[in-house]
Amino acid sequence: MKKIYLLIFILLLLTPKVNARTIKVMAVEKFSTENPSHTYKVQTIEAEELEDGIFIEKGTIISGLVVKIYAPQRAKRDSYFEFHPTSITYNGEVINISNSKIFAKVVGYKPINPEKLVGSVAIKAANFVLLGSSQVISFTLGAFQAPSGEKIKSGFDRMYKDSFVSFIEVGETLNIDVGDILLFKI
Repeated sequence: MKKIYLLIFILLLLTPKVNARTIKVMAVEKFSTENPSHTYKVQTIEAEELEDGIFIEKGTIISGLVVKIYAPQRAKRDSYFEFHPTSITYNGEVINISNSKIFAKVVGYKPINPEKLVGSVAIKAANFVLLGSSQVISFTLGAFQAPSGEKIKSGFDRMYKDSFVSFIEVGETLNIDVGDILLFKI
């Protein structure tokens, strides 16, 4: 048994490290994965340093090419697109970076609600202790939050959304308006 643990430990040490970064940016143009354009522009919210020694100040506009669009998929995976930056504009100065090897996966930003996160963790913990309790808790929460007359329907809807069966649904298309916050995963 010790040999298996030692082998797993050695394999973990030998795996290459990935320099993945996530940068928050703000949309400068509208974009939709249903009717995409070939170019796109975003503005940085914070200062960041990318690979190849490229430093980006806060408020820098990044222009680039939309390389590939990914449609929404099952398991509630939303659509996204790949982006290749070609130029950086800061204080009126344009820097061409089209020869860089930087590619970014652009996804919509959904802030995490701490109360909802704690609630879902508590429900999963209760389900671990008493199998099947998560469905009962979800039904009860849905029924109590609904207006009178729709309590049973709301309870079953909440129970479905909190169950693994809801992952059959397809994710959403990415529709970006000016000023929306996005995540660049480089």
